[in-house]
Amino acid sequence: MTLQTLAERATEVAEAQPRLVTLVEQLIAEHDALGLTDDQHALLQGITNEAMEILQDLGR
Repeated sequence: MTLQTLAERATEVAEAQPRLVTLVEQLIAEHDALGLTDDQHALLQGITNEAMEILQDLGR
């Protein structure tokens, strides 16, 4: 991977990160509004937490 390609990828990640954070926040709100069972809510919360960890790693 060239430095130019790396710079382009870094820019793409930086531009996508705020949109992804907004999407995860929307998912959290939808989870609450759906009236899911505790097990369903826990499953979706785990997926959401994993997504947030990935976003945090990308932000470093």
